[in-house]
Amino acid sequence: MESAKPKVLVADDEKSNLQVILKILEESGENYEVLIAPNGKIACEIASEELPDVILMDWIMPVMHGIDAVKKLKADERTKDIPVLMVTTLSSSEDLEEALQAWCVD
Repeated sequence: MESAKPKVLVADDEKSNLQVILKILEESGENYEVLIAPNGKIACEIASEELPDVILMDWIMPVMHGIDAVKKLKADERTKDIPVLMVTTLSSSEDLEEALQAWCVD
């Protein structure tokens, strides 16, 4: 019996960022099922329906910022245990602290 592909949800509104992330996932040699969301609101909807294995979340997006999406995901019983990695150029210690307080893994 063939095992299911690991699901990776990528939430980012920048096409160039998505291309880089998708290339990295492709070059990893793993066979991922990749789900894409253009903002945090849609990421939450997809995560709730698809229950991905991991979420790569941009911070600054239209409609709902990534950090707000993470807080919503962590408050939902169905999605609270999905690991979330913030993918962002924000790098201050305050940004890191805020992400960790929202239960991002990295």
